[in-house]
Amino acid sequence: MTEPAEYVRLYAEEFINKRNGAVADQIFGADFLYHGPNGGVARAGRDLYVKGSYGFLAAFPDWRAEVRAVAASGDLVTDRVHITATHTASINNVLPTGETIDDDCAHIWRVEDGVIVEGWLFCTANMLRVMGLASRPAPAPTASAGD
Repeated sequence: MTEPAEYVRLYAEEFINKRNGAVADQIFGADFLYHGPNGGVARAGRDLYVKGSYGFLAAFPDWRAEVRAVAASGDLVTDRVHITATHTASINNVLPTGETIDDDCAHIWRVEDGVIVEGWLFCTANMLRVMGLASRPAPAPTASAGD
């Protein structure tokens, strides 16, 4: 696998959409480091990342990822992925909200020796809001009749 887009396609189509955990060995290095949307290393090691990912996806059983853009430079690959999912089960003591994510996220992947060795996830606050972990934005102020 040498084309950057192939990593992203395998990740989105096989690993996420088809829940094919076996493909993780082709995509991720054994010491893969994952940085979640809250910063810091969220999971260290491919096996822990796979387990954590599928635990998270169990709370969103209809989660689908559609790759909309991919770019590469040196050992870095970026993507923009459109996510749709409904929060229907508990995850990490967060009760299901029944709300739907319909949003874009982005990743930066670092590739070394033919596998992804590090990844960063960037999402809007909408995903956290759907899970009840962030508040809804305040309504925009409206002009009064005297303005």
